[in-house]
Amino acid sequence: ADLCHVVIGIGINVNMKTATDIGQPWTSLREALGELVDRSRLLSALNRQLADYLDRHSREGFAASREEWESCNLWQGAQVILSTALSSIEGRVLGVDSRGALRLEVDGVEQGFSGGELSLRLRQ
Repeated sequence: ADLCHVVIGIGINVNMKTATDIGQPWTSLREALGELVDRSRLLSALNRQLADYLDRHSREGFAASREEWESCNLWQGAQVILSTALSSIEGRVLGVDSRGALRLEVDGVEQGFSGGELSLRLRQ
C-alpha cells in the first residue's frame, strides 16, 4: 500500500463560558453539559477512539467506515460554502466518496473535493 501522511486537526470548545465577541454561533461542552469537563480525560478518550479508527482504516480503508460516517453527517443535503485556498464554492452536500472526498452538487453537477485546506460553512 502507498504511504500517506495526514494532519488531523480537531477544535473543541471544552470549558468556554458565554462570550458575546464571537462573530458566529458556537457552543462548548461545558455549555451543553452544564458542568466543567476534565480536558485530560477528554483528550485520553479522543486519543483512544482516534487510534481505534485509524487502526481500522489502515486495515480496511475508508470505505469500511463510509456508511457510518454518512449516517452521522448532519450536513447531508445542506447548502454550504466550501472555502479553499483559491476560491469559495457554493453547493449542496451529497456526502463523501469511498476515498473520503467531499461530494458537492455545484450548479447541478457533482464535484469531489479533497486535500489541502478546506473549510465548510453552512450557507446563510
